[in-house]
Amino acid sequence: DIEPEEGLKRIRTTGRWGFYEKKGLLEAARRIYLELVRRGELVLIDARRPLELVVSDTWRYVENLLRSLAQG
Repeated sequence: DIEPEEGLKRIRTTGRWGFYEKKGLLEAARRIYLELVRRGELVLIDARRPLELVVSDTWRYVENLLRSLAQG
């Protein structure tokens, strides 16, 4: 999760601007995402932190999910 403004700022620095990088669209997508998190359908990962921590948390979540699925 990241605020749309911060996400746009990061996108501008990478030069990877695309069709979906519009503030209104990002705000709508974030609202939907946060609603799915609230309902327990998705997990919240704080993307305001350095990329290495975001990736690490993401992999940790995926590994734990796979372990729990394997155990039935």
